[in-house]
Amino acid sequence: MEKAIEQRSFTRLPYEKKVNWVCDTTGFGIAALSNVGRGGMGLRINRFLAPGRFIELTFPEIFRNGKTVTLQARVAWSKPTRTASNEYELGAHLLYDDVEVLGSVSEVFYAALNVNQGALAASPIGYQIPGDLLTKSSWAS
Repeated sequence: MEKAIEQRSFTRLPYEKKVNWVCDTTGFGIAALSNVGRGGMGLRINRFLAPGRFIELTFPEIFRNGKTVTLQARVAWSKPTRTASNEYELGAHLLYDDVEVLGSVSEVFYAALNVNQGALAASPIGYQIPGDLLTKSSWAS
C-alpha cells in the first residue's frame, strides 16, 4: 500500500481508525484508515474505486470548531488486497479547495501524532518528529 518514499511530498504516519466515505457515483461505506499525511492517506475499503474518483471522508472521532472533520479527496490509486477478495487498498490525495482544509487536515495529522508519539520515538528505523509538531499551538488554527 506504500508508494515509494521519493514520490511523497509529505510524511505519512501510521493511523488505524475507521472513517466514513461517500463517493457520488459508487456509494458509501466505512473504510479502515491505515496512514495519514498532509498530502493524503491510505485506506482499505470493500469495493473498487477507480483512480480519479472524488470521495468525501468523515472522521467520527475528530472534531474541529465543534464539528466532525470531513475532508474531500481524489482516489490516486486502488488495488485489491492480498488478504480478502472483497477488500481494496487505495491512496487518497487530499484536496485543499478551502482555507479551512489545512486546519482540518492538521487535526487528523495531530491525532495520528498523539497515537504514535511513543511508538515513533522508539522506532528502529529512526523516525524523528520535530518538537514543534508535537505542540498543537504550532499547527494551523
